[in-house]
Formats: sequence, structure tokens, C-alpha cells
Amino acid sequence: MGNQFHRRSPFFHSLEHMGADTNVFLGMIRELYRVCAPDARVRILAPHPRHDDFINDPTHVRIITPVLLTLFDRQRNLQWIEGHFANTPLAIYLNVDFVVESSEVTLVSHYHQKSSAASCQRKPSRLSFSSETTSARNTTSCCGSQVNSSD
Repeated sequence: MGNQFHRRSPFFHSLEHMGADTNVFLGMIRELYRVCAPDARVRILAPHPRHDDFINDPTHVRIITPVLLTLFDRQRNLQWIEGHFANTPLAIYLNVDFVVESSEVTLVSHYHQKSSAASCQRKPSRLSFSSETTSARNTTSCCGSQVNSSD
């Protein structure tokens, strides 16, 4: 059976349930990169860590945020190293390269209606998080340059 690479890999309310152990989580990221085709799209939909559904579900073991995902961006890692920042350059350590293309926080409809009513009393918001990430890998040389899709 030959190598099969994925062009799209969706994680809809699943990634936050996996990888409680850091080594397991980082191994999952490394494996995801390995099976992604060049310029593959990885779409992650996860609840905001302050969302009631995240807080109250004991199976949620990993917070997934756009900031977390930038730790797997090789270009950013190189900038951090050059600037002597404290950020952990996980893309360098794991030999992966994911670029966060977009990130969106969506107010759940029940709270969106309440906030639209212009009430003076501040109520807690329920949020969900969605991030679309692309796997970028250089297929023409081994110098580590980044290949981005214009999709």
C-alpha cells in the first residue's frame, strides 16, 4: 500500500478531547503533519476554553487556541528565535510547519440575541472557536522554506 496523503483534515469538536499528555499531543501534531499532503487544509473547530460546554465536560483535556497553533508555524518560530522570545518553537523541535490562515470566535446564538438587545447588564458570553490551518511543506528542497496555498 503506497503513501496516501490527505488534502483536508477536519477536527470538529474532537481535538480538545485528545492528547491530555503533552507527548501524546505533540506526537499527534507530528503525525498529522506527516499524513498531510503539501498545502493540505486542517480545519479545527473547538469550544472556547471559557465556554460552559468546555468547562463542564470532563472529557475536554486540551485547550485549543490560535496562539497554541502558532507554536507549530516554522516562520514564526524562526522570528521568535531571532528575537530571543520565550515562545517555545515547537515547529522546529517537531519538524512540522503549520500556518494559521484564519481564526474566528463565534458568539452562540442565544447570547448573540441578548447582546443585540443592548441590555445594560453584562452577561457572560458563550463562545466557540474555529481555526483553519494549512500544512505547508517544501516539496522541492530540504532547506525548510514555506509553501503556502492561495486557495
